[in-house]
Amino acid sequence: MRFGFDARQDDKQMASQNLSSDQQSLLWGDESLFRSNFDQAPFYLQHSLVGHPLFEKSRLIQLANLLKRDPGNISFDSGDIHVEDGWNKRPPKQYTLDEVMERIECTGAWVILKRTEIDPPYRALMNEIMSDIERLSGRNIRKETKNLEAHILLTSPGRITPFHMDNECNLLFQVQGEKDIFVFDQTDREILTEVELESFWLGNWSAAKYKARYQERAKSFRLVPGKAIHVPVNAPHWVKNDDNVSVSLSINFEWKDESLYNVYRANCFLRKMGIKPQPPGRSHFTDSIKNTAIAAGFLPAKNMARSAITFLRRFKKKQSH
Repeated sequence: MRFGFDARQDDKQMASQNLSSDQQSLLWGDESLFRSNFDQAPFYLQHSLVGHPLFEKSRLIQLANLLKRDPGNISFDSGDIHVEDGWNKRPPKQYTLDEVMERIECTGAWVILKRTEIDPPYRALMNEIMSDIERLSGRNIRKETKNLEAHILLTSPGRITPFHMDNECNLLFQVQGEKDIFVFDQTDREILTEVELESFWLGNWSAAKYKARYQERAKSFRLVPGKAIHVPVNAPHWVKNDDNVSVSLSINFEWKDESLYNVYRANCFLRKMGIKPQPPGRSHFTDSIKNTAIAAGFLPAKNMARSAITFLRRFKKKQSH
């Protein structure tokens, strides 16, 4: 285990009296654990969303009907998926969204209802939770983020969510059903390479490749109704649902500070040019130059592979003259 805390100690803290909850709170946990591990390592929290009317099936169907007016707000599929399949591999849709929502128990489906905060009651719920997150963190998180969204995930019995990582900081609330989530250390370069990180921040959401030989390095979290887990940015993970329908709420936020990710984008550009770049964190001066180059548009933040090839062709052409 390479996370910055002892998993056994984490479980003890969850069971201890240190977890004090306010009757008005939707989310609570050990404040010292939260502040030391927030966006660094995964840890448990507790919540009071179980039985909340916004997560009843009829209400979720109503929400889906609202969100599907914009196809970008809904992602779903049904069929066989394996841990190593990656984020972008999806089986052909066998059912419509309406059929999946009505028969989630037997369709082998996976559904994400994105940007639920479009619906005012869900926006109010997200804001309540964010107030609790800010209380626990001791920070004004909403001022530090450029994007804040609340997604609801529904999965059929036995369904797997494949190995992947996210560009958002995430808190996952288990509202209905039980499942296991396996979270890996985002700083372990055997599990997650520099090349994979660079590719990811260039827009390849399946960049992280599952390496079964390192599965034992994952920290396993048992999610039951009333428990939540924090997953840091870039921490690879995968999920195995139990023989039940699972309903989860995911609060996602992207940081305004893009300096680290700009360095990865710059490194991707340099690697395409045949240069082996220095990983982030080795030199503050070098990182600052890379960040400035991307932020100012001196290096292309998108389509870097194509831009790098074009640059090399022009460079070689000049050299030949």
